[in-house]
Amino acid sequence: MTRAENSRDMRWKRPALADLNYFEMSDKLDEIVCACQEIHWAANDDDTLIELLDGDEEEAYEFKMQFAELEAEAAQLNDLFYENCRI
Repeated sequence: MTRAENSRDMRWKRPALADLNYFEMSDKLDEIVCACQEIHWAANDDDTLIELLDGDEEEAYEFKMQFAELEAEAAQLNDLFYENCRI
């Protein structure tokens, strides 16, 4: 393929994020935050979490720590999005 043909083909390709507009991004972020809140509620019981992880208390603690970090980052991203992307 020549350089000109390659250039022409690139112009007609649709960008990967073309469908992500403000409202869709807002909906996706809300879904992520809600899912984190649901998991937080379900994982709040230590005994149940340890049981789900085959009695491994260390793995349960690690899960809770990593999940807390994920939940905080999702909330921070959501806050930043709403502060900086108002329409």
